[in-house]
Amino acid sequence: MALKKNNIAMGLILLITLSAGIIIGSYIPKIETVLEKREVAEKEAKIMEQLKKDRVLNEKDFSIGMPAGWAGINPMPGTSATIAYINEQITDPALNKINFRSYYAITYDTLNKRTLLGYNVYLKNTLAKLLPGIKITKETSEKINGKDARFIEAAVMQRGTNFNVLVATILGNKDDVWTLSFNIGAVNWEAYKDMLYSIARTFTLKTAEEIAAAEAAKAVPTTAPGSPTAPPPTTTAPNAQK
Repeated sequence: MALKKNNIAMGLILLITLSAGIIIGSYIPKIETVLEKREVAEKEAKIMEQLKKDRVLNEKDFSIGMPAGWAGINPMPGTSATIAYINEQITDPALNKINFRSYYAITYDTLNKRTLLGYNVYLKNTLAKLLPGIKITKETSEKINGKDARFIEAAVMQRGTNFNVLVATILGNKDDVWTLSFNIGAVNWEAYKDMLYSIARTFTLKTAEEIAAAEAAKAVPTTAPGSPTAPPPTTTAPNAQK
């Protein structure tokens, strides 16, 4: 599942440079217009009810928390998952102008025998080339669910608007690394920062055994009663005693 070189960086660039208007319009599944109005209303009500709760996004290789108001959308190119703040109330005119919504994305890459620190140097150098003017404001290291991790905070201007970015790189199970990229309007950074770190700290990689067990469970065929391959119904003889 290794992605092409620079996919991490390109994923970050895409997520910063594309407005969430494009994300919301192009990546959130649209409700078909052929549905009856009642069906549309029921579907929207179900989605809105789900958005009221904190949830967990479970993917094949990992899980990560989704606070109330956030939801997984169709992954953008180069990402394993993309989560947008669907219920965000935007008050900044500059963000409203581009119909922006905060979001975070998970991407995967190989280390190519680099250390986590070496990978972060490579990542920062790549971002500096592709995003002139990006400013790294803070770097820290910690462990996330037993895995070495590194956080980078950065500030950048795109489309005349100021953004803050939180990037978490987390060692994988082999010679690989997972990157979480949180992209937020600068005006909301202080209000959101603690929440973003909390989300990143829920990231949990699944073991090979867990992945194999999930795949095996999917492979188990299910058959409806009465189908040719379904087991015969249990019968009890008239005089059988319990």
